[in-house]
Order: sequence, then structure tokens, then C-alpha cells
Amino acid sequence: MHSLFVIGEDQSFSPQWSTYLQNDARVEKAVPGEFTNVFDRMSFPGVVVVIPCVSAIPQELISTVMDNGLEHVRNGENVVFSGRGEEGQALSTAAAAYFFNAEDVHYIGGLDGSLDALTMAMDVMFRLSARGHVIHRRRVEGLEHNPASLLAYMNVLSRNLDPKIQSYELAPLILGVLSGTMADADISALDLQLSPGDENNRELTLPAHALSGARLVRQWTKGMKRTQAASVINFPMNRIPAKRLPGLVDFIDEMWASTGLDSASITLLRESFADISPYSDPDVLFVCSFDDEHAYNRMLQVSSLLSPDVYVWNTCNDTLHRYSQGELKQIAVQPGILEQMSVIVFVGAALREVIGVQETNAMIVLDMTTTDVLGLMQNEHRSFTAGVTETSVQKWNETIGHADRIIVSSSQQRDLYLGYIAGLKRLNAMAYDEDHAYNSLVAVEDGTSQILTAINYPRKALDNVKSVPLYQKTPYGMLAKRTAQGIVNELVKKTGNTVDKAKGSVQK
Repeated sequence: MHSLFVIGEDQSFSPQWSTYLQNDARVEKAVPGEFTNVFDRMSFPGVVVVIPCVSAIPQELISTVMDNGLEHVRNGENVVFSGRGEEGQALSTAAAAYFFNAEDVHYIGGLDGSLDALTMAMDVMFRLSARGHVIHRRRVEGLEHNPASLLAYMNVLSRNLDPKIQSYELAPLILGVLSGTMADADISALDLQLSPGDENNRELTLPAHALSGARLVRQWTKGMKRTQAASVINFPMNRIPAKRLPGLVDFIDEMWASTGLDSASITLLRESFADISPYSDPDVLFVCSFDDEHAYNRMLQVSSLLSPDVYVWNTCNDTLHRYSQGELKQIAVQPGILEQMSVIVFVGAALREVIGVQETNAMIVLDMTTTDVLGLMQNEHRSFTAGVTETSVQKWNETIGHADRIIVSSSQQRDLYLGYIAGLKRLNAMAYDEDHAYNSLVAVEDGTSQILTAINYPRKALDNVKSVPLYQKTPYGMLAKRTAQGIVNELVKKTGNTVDKAKGSVQK
């Protein structure tokens, strides 16, 4: 198994590491902006080992960490080792050593060479999690804990999360950093240093730490062009909607802990921005006809089992409702509401009953447990509206052809839908290799378990495929050496429609 070791720019391996640095191992120092794109020349299978600070792993623990890490990768798992923190699944975290499957890293875009070693590893960990990989955090007593700087968390968050979540999480964070570092300083002195009549005073009387918050914000914003380019690359690779990423709350809490602010100040800052919270609005929309008793009751049953509120679209009169605490209330239709949704559930309804839904990035779930689609096609073969002739078959072809997950009520219906989907040429060979039964595409409902799983853990059929050939070379290799506009032009020129494929317009 080929190995790529990435270490901090001022780090080096001691002789005790020689056992693991064989001829097929490459060692690279992560110098931000100068990291060479050796990753594209790796052969699979392989492992990417990121060790930000070599001294964080004592000599007596080298074999323990390395042997366990390599064994996890051989078993198809990604793992990080830390000296503290809870064990289990993690979205992104500061750790002493990171072990990633090289092929997994390749298909999420590669390594971002504009970052230091620790931030690079946290960024990879975040992107793998967003694609559906489970990253395990293991605790090894004796490992030194080198916490990430606040800048590292800001870089990871700003590269990967939805802009609305970024604005909500970063606004109070930046305010807290600035207010915290300026708390003991006479901020009126800032104006005096530059005011007319005082030009001869060349001394800055403020303590050095007073400007650390400003330096942090400046350093972060200087990299925003590169960050925007990273976002362009990450977007088609993020399979799980940002608001539903497992471990997101823990990541945000860890980021706040890196500020050194007390818990009371953090609570006050976050509550001050509650009015722009993206978590206060539902991100699940049900679509059904209130005149269809079975579909309506099914919608109410599932909605009552979801902890957050949900939106409901009534196809009878195109009205929007909000289901909250057991009550369904009509509300005004909000502009751009479809773009805000993570999951849209059609309960026995056709896709064209909601205009614009095909242009969203939401996961489309089709719940057909209350609907006999074969009967609909037979009994309503043709309909005549406004002089336009269309068939019911075409309407359901369009709906089933676009759905990411389909929930049915029996194995017989499942066979019908799989045959239907095969006729639409949607059965993907790569998805079949991972899931011979195609349960990730069409599932038989057992009460409400399947529909709740599809909503709470929105993953598409191809999300279970370990290697989807989207890129011949990793885009982050180009990102390390080019400007934001340059990387976008490069992707358009050299990869053709691969971004469209990644978004799912060609394969689902």
C-alpha cells in the first residue's frame, strides 16, 4: 500500500519512524501555497497520513498509532487519533494523527495546498464526512494535544458550509474575538494615533494583543478568493445537506472553545444573532394533496415523528403550511423557499405539481406507500388541459426519473418500480456493485422507518459508492497554484461536464 505522509512545514521525522517510511512512502511538508501536487501521482490502494506535529506522538506510541491507523485503512475506514476528546464519529477535529484512504481523498477533490498541515487534515475530514464517510476518532492516552487555532476552524467552515450557516456561525464568532482582545485596551487611542495634529507621534500605545482579533480577521479574509474556489469544487461533492451533517454541533462547539472566551460570553454572543439563525426554519418540505386522505394522513404521521418543524405544500390550491407541535397552519409562500430545503418529500404527488423543484439541490424522496401508480396510469391515461395533451405516463416518468429515493409499501411494488426505473435507464452499475438489491434507491416501508431514515440521513444511491470517477486529477492540486478565477476556468476547460455529473444531472 503506497503511503503519503504530510507533516508541518517546520517538522521532520526522527529515526524511530524509519520502519514506516519505506521506499514507497513519500514525505511532504505542507507549506501553505507551495504544497506540491504529489497526490495526483499516487497509486491506489494507498494511505494519506497527516501528522501536523511529529513530537505529539511520543516514541513509545509510534508503533501503536501507525499499526492501528494502517489497519483501519486496510479495512476501508478513515480514522484519527487524539490524546483527548470523546471516541466515536466526528465531523472534523484537531488530532495528533490522521489516516485517510487515498482513493477516498482523491474523489473528494484531493488536498488543499493553500492550508497548513492541521487545517488541511481537518478540511479533508470535513469533506469526507459531507460525502457520507464515517470518520472515527480514537483516543490514545499519551498523545499530546495540539489544539487548532481559531483560524483553522474558520478556514474549514468557510470552505465547506452553506453561506447562511457561515454568516450565522461566523458573525458572532468574529465579534467575540474582536471584543475579547480589545476588552482591556483604550480603543479611543486607535483614533488618536491617526488624528490630525498628532502625526509626529509614531508610537503605538496599545498592547500588542489588542489587535490580534483584527489580524485574525484580516488573515482570514485575505484567503477568501481561494476559499471561494474551494467552495466551487466542494459543492458537487457534498452529498449530505449542511444542516444535517452528523457532528456539526460538536464541530461548532470545538471552534468556539478555541477562542478562549467564557461560556457566558459565548452564549450571549450566539443568542444575539438568533434572528439570522438558519436552524430556526424547517429544511424539509412535504408535498401532497390535502384531498387525498391517505396521503394527507401519511404526511401527518411522518411529520409528527420529526423533532424539527416541517413545511407542507398543498397541491390542491398551491398553499404553503407549517407543521409545528402537532398543528398545521397556513403561512405566506416565501420567495426562494425551495432553495432552502435539504429534503423534499412527495407523498403520492407528481414532480410537476411544484414548479421549480427540479432546479433545487434538495434530495427528492418519493413516498408511494399510499399510491397505486399503475392504477393511475391505467385510469388516467390521458388528460386534456388548456389545449395541451399529455399522458399520465409521461408525468410519472418525469417524477420517478428524478427521485433520489423511493419508498414503497410491498416487495411487489418494489419490483414494479425497479423495472420502471430500469426502463428509464437509471439503474447505475456502480451503485449495483455496492448494493445488489438497490435498497438505497427503492426501499420497502416497515411502518415509518424507511421514510424517517431517508429524511434524517439524506443519502442518494451513489453516495454508497466508494469511488466515483469524477476527476482524473485532483482539483485541489490546481487550486494550490492558481487564483480563484483561474481554477474555475481550468475546471471548465479540462473537465468538461464532470461537475454536472457530480451534481447528479447525468447519474443519480
